[in-house]
Amino acid sequence: MNELKHKYFISNKSVEVSKEVFTIYHQMGRQERYQIERDQKNGLLHYDAWDSKDLNGIEYIRDKTVNVEETVIEKLICQKAMQAVENYDKHGILQLFLLGFTETEIARKIGVSQAYVNQTKNKLRKKIQTYMENDICN
Repeated sequence: MNELKHKYFISNKSVEVSKEVFTIYHQMGRQERYQIERDQKNGLLHYDAWDSKDLNGIEYIRDKTVNVEETVIEKLICQKAMQAVENYDKHGILQLFLLGFTETEIARKIGVSQAYVNQTKNKLRKKIQTYMENDICN
């Protein structure tokens, strides 16, 4: 059995350990230092290199101009609104309109009159507005 001859410091306390345990802990520490040295040599910067007692390193690079929660909520609302009109919009008029086609181009593309496209577009707009007012705001 290995004798407890080596000392290893844990939380600033000296603990006697066997040679095998000391060697393993020493190798782990050296491996970590080697990876840090290699990263520094290759110009890799870690967030924790910027850590201070008052601020976490990631705070320096966080984009505070974008509210991710609001963006996700807006996208979910748009998806729900689109699902609400999807069954009504048989010809994909709303999709074509959102892609930038004019009413005349849409009418020509799907084989209906421009007046039908205009009427359908207005109905879809009202349906989305009603959905937003009734289902989202309440």
